[in-house]
Amino acid sequence: MNIETQMKKIAERTDYVLRMAASRYIGFNKNVIIRFEEWTHATIAHATIEKGKYVIVYNINYIHDNFDVFIETIIPHEVAHIVQFQHYPDANYHGKEFRQIMRNLGGYNTVAKPEVIRPLGKNQYRYSCMCGTAHVINKVDHDFIEEGYPYYCENCNDVIVLSE
Repeated sequence: MNIETQMKKIAERTDYVLRMAASRYIGFNKNVIIRFEEWTHATIAHATIEKGKYVIVYNINYIHDNFDVFIETIIPHEVAHIVQFQHYPDANYHGKEFRQIMRNLGGYNTVAKPEVIRPLGKNQYRYSCMCGTAHVINKVDHDFIEEGYPYYCENCNDVIVLSE
């Protein structure tokens, strides 16, 4: 999957999680600007308020090798900050309110640090599906898929495909 396709999927998934937040938090403003920028520093993504507008910025340099991490962890993390800005503006940045929002949005890690995002091992392969679930497949299963045996996502029942 090329970077433009990955960015589109990340934007779509962000919109989905924003709509989820709007359904769970009364009065939540889901109008959020989504941007992609290239940073040389170690920030993966950042949620902020710029000139009164909510903004989520994703670092392009982390997307390609960590697409599944963006879908599963980074997106709910950044949307949780937007919810926190609106509903708990005085709360600790990664405090108990934030952790509760993360759980409500299906997020796993409280804080995603660059050092926890590592490349796959030499016998692991990234696969994706329609629902955005991350699939890391071992060499044996990958070889079966390459031979034409379909593997299906347990969440959406879509055939998983190799991520580029």
